[in-house]
Amino acid sequence: MKILLACLMCLVLSVAECFAVKGGPDYTKTRVSTTGNYAGVFAPTIIPGDPDATPPTQDQEADNSLALFSVMIPATGLGTGRVVVFREGRVYRGTMDATADPDSAKLFAVIETSFIDVVSRIIFSANGKIPELRGIVIRPNSNIFSSASARLKGEARLTYTPNLSGGAPVEVTYSVIGFKQG
Repeated sequence: MKILLACLMCLVLSVAECFAVKGGPDYTKTRVSTTGNYAGVFAPTIIPGDPDATPPTQDQEADNSLALFSVMIPATGLGTGRVVVFREGRVYRGTMDATADPDSAKLFAVIETSFIDVVSRIIFSANGKIPELRGIVIRPNSNIFSSASARLKGEARLTYTPNLSGGAPVEVTYSVIGFKQG
């Protein structure tokens, strides 16, 4: 009986090796280096309507604006970059201060831009941030033919003051699409 049990144990141990993972678990699929140069675009989002409301509301068109950014995230410290926002015939130039969390692979930023109207001497500003809870997700690039090592996807919000029509400040939500250069 002991010999039979020993033979069965040899068989079980040799078969168990076939199901083993070589080198242990693979953690590289979700890991991406967050340091480096990033570039991208802020495209305004369409605000969906509510068909169940009384009266039903339609989708609101996206804001007439577009923003471009470039930011460098160092290994230590705060990353800095440039932002250009085009909105309603005006060009807002400014800075982006950003940081990237290597554990969650998310980028967070604060954006400050301005436009000075020399005729009316009014300073228009567009300031905003990447929402703290969501951030911009940095994910590995799955396209093997691309030179970008990572892709960015997320949401940003900019508040425009004063409003061009003289009203209250306007907050615009943007979809962020970008990539890591190199």
